[in-house]
Amino acid sequence: MTSTLTDEELVSLFIKTQQATYFQAIYTRYYGMIYRYCRQYAHQHEEAKDLTQEVFIRLARGMTSFAGRARFKTWLCAVTHNYCLDYIHKQSRLRILYYDPESLLLLNLPDVSEQQNQQWEQLDTVMKQLKPAEIQLLTDFYFNRLPLNELAFRYQTKKSIIKTRLFRVRARLRQLYRERVASLD
Repeated sequence: MTSTLTDEELVSLFIKTQQATYFQAIYTRYYGMIYRYCRQYAHQHEEAKDLTQEVFIRLARGMTSFAGRARFKTWLCAVTHNYCLDYIHKQSRLRILYYDPESLLLLNLPDVSEQQNQQWEQLDTVMKQLKPAEIQLLTDFYFNRLPLNELAFRYQTKKSIIKTRLFRVRARLRQLYRERVASLD
């Protein structure tokens, strides 16, 4: 029954009834996405699992603050993002890790050739040259698959500006990648 309900309906029913079935449906629906997001901030699998659990605990406690101005998924991503930043600040880490090449393993990609492995390594090297905000935008768009409207809401800007930023970051990434490959030849 809960699988046919929208996110917003599940949230509303959970707030009204406090029945675990509705929260469990949200948990099941979004656990993988939240884990992948937390994995970008965590150094290890267990740490990412702990972060994910904490996000869902925070979500259960703060579900009533969902106002419905954006899609639930967008709101959940913002909650997750904020929690991960809080966690990093509490850990007194100076460098925020937005991109982790090991997170690609979570995508269950098929085995790749040695050449493809080298390309991924080059891409990883190039990604580290981008600014954290650029990496975050690429991660949100490509790994978390957030639509442009949700990105615009999250970054509190216009959709056209998000498109422009994505265009520029992709162009910069391509340029850095070409330079990196050329320097190896």
